[in-house]
Amino acid sequence: MATKYVNITSPSQLSTLQSKNTVVVIDFHATWCGPCKVIAPIFESLALKYASPGKVVFAKCDVDSCQEVAQQFSVRAMPTFVIIKNRSEVDRIQGADRSALTAAVERHVKDIKPTDGFANVGKGYTLGSSPSSPPPPTASGRVYMRNGEITSNLPLGVSLGHLGNTVTRFLALYLTSLFSIDPIPSAASSPYAVGGRAQGPAAPRPGRRLGQ
Repeated sequence: MATKYVNITSPSQLSTLQSKNTVVVIDFHATWCGPCKVIAPIFESLALKYASPGKVVFAKCDVDSCQEVAQQFSVRAMPTFVIIKNRSEVDRIQGADRSALTAAVERHVKDIKPTDGFANVGKGYTLGSSPSSPPPPTASGRVYMRNGEITSNLPLGVSLGHLGNTVTRFLALYLTSLFSIDPIPSAASSPYAVGGRAQGPAAPRPGRRLGQ
């Protein structure tokens, strides 16, 4: 299972963690401490759930390997959990008290939104909202996305596609009119006419009837 906590080895490392995170949760433990081993999985599960880059960091400190930090926080028993928020100690849990540790962590991280490692790269919009300055619509009333931004300019591929459709429609109507006995109604009822197929029969053109 992946871990989401760091091991503190010096006071300077802890100072860096405090400067880069809003909340620091420290587990002061010892390798020979039985209760420390019992509650370790609880601490690690909380770290997996709540650790957030630049917001909340979980750290372990072996009191034998890093006595300076242990003395800095006056740790006298193991395990001891210290919660630091904005560089000040705000909570302390002494002993392997699973409920107290969980409640303390949740209390101090509840208002901190996780980042999951993603930076805020720009303004977003919620459902139903719209940009404050929307781009002017195209002649068709459409807007397009290009390089992640909204634009009213047709992409090149769309423009070429429209040009190709126009040329095809013109040639089809031209050939229909050229080889038809009555060119105007034929062109009007053609599927290539603007607007698609004609809705109903074409109106008769004034002229002589057959036999006249």
